[in-house]
Amino acid sequence: QGIYLSECSSKSDEYSAPDKEGLHEGHCAMLLCRAVLGRVLTWPHAEFSEELKVSWASGRFDSILGDRQRLRGTYREFVMPNESSPGVYPEYVVIYRRCFDDDG
Repeated sequence: QGIYLSECSSKSDEYSAPDKEGLHEGHCAMLLCRAVLGRVLTWPHAEFSEELKVSWASGRFDSILGDRQRLRGTYREFVMPNESSPGVYPEYVVIYRRCFDDDG
């Protein structure tokens, strides 16, 4: 549990869904945040494991970096567990509509 962050808006867009009704019908939203990551536990493996749980429980880290960029050539994802969430400051709300090449 916690707050998941990414450096790339295209990764964040994967977690967004268009509003079905109301003022922003058909639009998606994401937060642009400032984050104080503190001491980062870099996790270079694909899956959660007991080793990650033990490393986190040591209390030496403030956030976790899932480095999928190095692993799979995709994105780096940052996790701020609940106890570290005061380190995340939402600065902007971005409202957008997805446009695809065939949309004209």
